[in-house]
Amino acid sequence: MSGSAWTGLIMAGGQGERMARSGVAGRKPLVEVGGVSLLERNIWMMARGGCRRILIALTRADAVREADRIADFAARAAGIGVVLAPLIEEVPLGNFGAATMLLGDASDVLVVYADNLTTLDLAALATAHRASGAAMTLAAHDEPFRMPYGALEVDANNPDLLTAYREKPVYPILVGSGLAVVSASALSSLPQGTPLGLVDAANLLIADGGVVRLYRHQALWIDVNDATKLVDAEALLMRDTAFEAWWPGEVTREIRVAGGNASYVCDAMTEAGVLRVHVDPACALSGDELPEPMRRRLAARGHRV
Repeated sequence: MSGSAWTGLIMAGGQGERMARSGVAGRKPLVEVGGVSLLERNIWMMARGGCRRILIALTRADAVREADRIADFAARAAGIGVVLAPLIEEVPLGNFGAATMLLGDASDVLVVYADNLTTLDLAALATAHRASGAAMTLAAHDEPFRMPYGALEVDANNPDLLTAYREKPVYPILVGSGLAVVSASALSSLPQGTPLGLVDAANLLIADGGVVRLYRHQALWIDVNDATKLVDAEALLMRDTAFEAWWPGEVTREIRVAGGNASYVCDAMTEAGVLRVHVDPACALSGDELPEPMRRRLAARGHRV
């Protein structure tokens, strides 16, 4: 499925109250993981899936405060052939309502949330949605959940007979991954101009006779909503290079820098295209050639550049 067949929408209006209560300052979409903001990582995720039009949903006040940052993202996205622009919510529309502002679009809309990180192939998700003919497709995965109590297992025929006593077992729970594709035609059946959540939208489509399908996956996924999850996300990025070096298209420039005890590769979008940096202990340091986003990314890994 080509990128022109779907529009990317990143929900980035969260103010990060839970994140702030856990001791992390700043709006949640702008919190950095590995030297790169959650918002920018989601832009990259959209782009690698083939999306060539990305909208960022946020409030008017946030759009004004963050105009320079959005302009920087847009300029760098243009370097890889992606059109990026803010989508302003004049009134709060919940965590899905901004999608209904795209009612006139002919393309499907793929919605992601800026506080989620994943290696899920968005092109495959969008293609599966189009092939199914569903009104909406939700990405879904099994999330491990640790029971906080000891669990009792009993005989099926005698519920008073204990067969096993398990201390705080872990159960896989099927959950939504915070990624959804909604067909252009399905948007017309959803409420317009009023707050709408993803849960509400899915249930309304089902009630209206629409088909909502699941796209089950086993890709890496994390919801970064507090300080603990931020630490977990940093660790996940450090051990899995899929978050850093995955650009499928042409690389405009490659450079090499020294650092660390292991070799790895980072990609970054620049106004001139994709920059690929090979980090290797044996290289001669050439950090002065790096743009600021890449310098922050390497600095977050402990390198002096």
